Parts: sequence; C-alpha cells; structure tokens
Amino acid sequence: MTKSRPAKQALLEDIPKKVLESIDAEGIDQDDRAEMAALCGTLLELQNSWNFAQGNTQENLGPCKFLEQCFAGEANSPFYARHKHPEGEALERIYARMHQCNYALATVSGEAAISLMIQALTKTGDHILVSEKLFGTSKNNFKLSATQDGREVTFVSLHDFEQWQSLLTRFQPKMVFVESPSNPLAELADIEKLRDLIKETRTLLVVDSTYAPATIYQPLVLGADLVIESATKFIDGQTRVTGGLLATKNKSHWEALFKVRNAKGYNQVSFNALSLTYNARSLSERVLKQSKTALLVAKALSEHPKVEQVHYLGLDNDPQHQLAARVLSGGFGSMISFRVKGGLSETQSIADATGFLVRANLGSIHTIITHPITSTHSKARLSEDEIISAGVTPNLLRLSVGLEPAEVIIHRLSQALDLL
Repeated sequence: MTKSRPAKQALLEDIPKKVLESIDAEGIDQDDRAEMAALCGTLLELQNSWNFAQGNTQENLGPCKFLEQCFAGEANSPFYARHKHPEGEALERIYARMHQCNYALATVSGEAAISLMIQALTKTGDHILVSEKLFGTSKNNFKLSATQDGREVTFVSLHDFEQWQSLLTRFQPKMVFVESPSNPLAELADIEKLRDLIKETRTLLVVDSTYAPATIYQPLVLGADLVIESATKFIDGQTRVTGGLLATKNKSHWEALFKVRNAKGYNQVSFNALSLTYNARSLSERVLKQSKTALLVAKALSEHPKVEQVHYLGLDNDPQHQLAARVLSGGFGSMISFRVKGGLSETQSIADATGFLVRANLGSIHTIITHPITSTHSKARLSEDEIISAGVTPNLLRLSVGLEPAEVIIHRLSQALDLL
C-alpha cells in the first residue's frame, strides 16, 4: 500500500484492489497490515469518545452539562470507550441472548474476563475453590490472585464430590470456579450437582464454557451464577481478534463487574467488538457442523491402530457420555483429545505431519492441532504435579475440528499416524 497518501479520499479510491490483493493475510507486509487496520477504522468511523448532546437540538442540556451527567453516572450513554461503547454494547446484547439472560460484559480477552470476575466478585481474604483440570494460563491467573491479591485458592478434583463437599464446609468459599468442558480433555463438570452442594450457601458458581459455546451448552440454565467464555475461540472463529465475555442473570453482579471493568480498563476495543458481533451471527451453524464432523473424526481415531485413547464426549464409551447427552444439545462439540502410541518426539512429528495449523488457539473454522505438554500445559507454566493432574501426557494431542470435510481431516490424520 502507498504510505504517502494518507488522505481518506485517496485511500477510498484503492479499496477494492487493495482488499482483493490482501486476502492472504499471512503474506501482507507488517506495515501494510497496520495501514489496512487504520483504513478499516477510518471507513467505519470508529471513535473512542462521544457526546450525544453535541449538535442535538432535541437535547435540553448543553454538551458540558450532559458530559457532567455522564461522569456522575446519571446519563446512561457511552461517552468514553473504556467506560462502554456502542459496538461493545451490541456484542453484549447478543451474548446475553445466547445465554438466555439480561446482563453481559465484554473484555479484551478471556483471561481478562477471569481477572475481572475475581476482582469484582471476591475480595482479599476470600476463598475460591477451583477445578484442578484447567487451562494452564487460567490456573496461573488464579495462583497469581493468591500470591499477589490475597485471595485463598484451593484446587479441587473435578469429579470428587466428597472433596467438594468437605472443602465447601471447611472454607465456606466465596466462589466455585470450574472449566466445563475442561482443557484439554473436554471433561464436564456436573453443574446441577455442584449447585445442589452449594445451594444453602452464598457461594457463587462460575463456569468457563469456552470449549462448548452457547449453541450447545447453557451453564446458566443448569444453575451457574456466571458464565465466562474466551470469545477469541468459537465466537471469533477466524483466529483474528481476541476477546472475553461474561453473562449473568444477576443485576448486582453485573453492576459490580461493570464498575471494576471501567476502573481497571478491561473493556474490549470497538473494532474487535464489531468483528466478534459479525462473526457471532454464524456461530450456531459453525458449531453444529463442526460437532457433526468431530464425531466422525473421533470414531475414526478410536479405530486407528496407532491411537491409544480418544477423549470425546460424543463417543459411547466416554465416561461422561451420559452426562454430556443430558446437558448438551445439538452436538458434543468440536474438541477432541487423543493419545498416540509413541513418545514426545513422535507425537510432535505426527502433529507436524498432519499439515493442520499448529496454534495456541481453538474454535476456528480451520482445524487446529496442539501438543499440550509443550505448549498450553508445559513445564514453563505448570509444575509436574499440575501437568499430571490435568491428565496431560507426552503422547497427548488436542484437535480443534474446523469446517473442512470429515474425510479430509480423517485422511490427513491417518497419513500422519501411519508414519509411526
């Protein structure tokens, strides 16, 4: 792109040609990519501050008085992007509808959503019970809350309800946090059973449902107080932008979250919110198709002689298949984990040989393969005991099934496995 023509009109003249030439984003020069991003913002006229009294003849207040009311919390209007903005509010309305509730908030990432939830709904000295089987970064997020923010955090075996009951009685925690389905083995928490355990207390039940979007999984309906999701994953679906989302039926929880998000600066940016809102329109179709394909892929993997074990909720022999059939609707998701008959180097070679994207991401329209023990659950992030407790072994691979035909995915996996 020509950097000496910054004027909007000059840029507009070249849009069709530039867009067509730049479809392959991986091949765009970094400077050109930055210029294209600036161009998109210009075309959409995205702003970071507003004053809706300015130039509005129907507004009885002058612009200064109106802005005064905004800062005082007396005017329910966007006035500064850290506070809220129209694109973010549109995304939040969509996410609230997805989970059949009235309140949602967008953040810059999934981890920002978790940090916001901890800071807004707990305080120094409060106890939090967290499921042991957890994404590595999320586990470190909670450990930092314990070492730096003064929360008490105890990790609990996901399916050991005697341990849950014992710790609930002992600590009377402010919050229970579970990842359901978990990363990387896609194990479900029994939300209804956990709800029964804490129903006589004031403990909040929070569910991170990133692995299973609202199309097929409804934690709030099952009894959770709050649902969290990394919008970077399925809602985006393009490995393009990052984002986090929280939804709740409780207005006071939403108000506490909003207050801290504004103070800490966790709010999502306008362009990312706009992109996520657009991509959310195809979420249901994508997730349902990916789920159907994943079931076929999981069955094929379970029959391959070089595969030791397959973790997929849709398989009849999966330990949680009955629970999954009860709480999921329309499919069992697109996340598969499987163990191969080989060591660490052989497992990595298989992942490379598939030709699938190797990324620290999931939920894309493109199939992604990951080697957890050297990435998301590596020794650089977790202790040996934490890796073992997460069920991660050197021969485990995680597959996020995309929109490619099932036969194509199965063929590429078979070719790679046959190299063993």
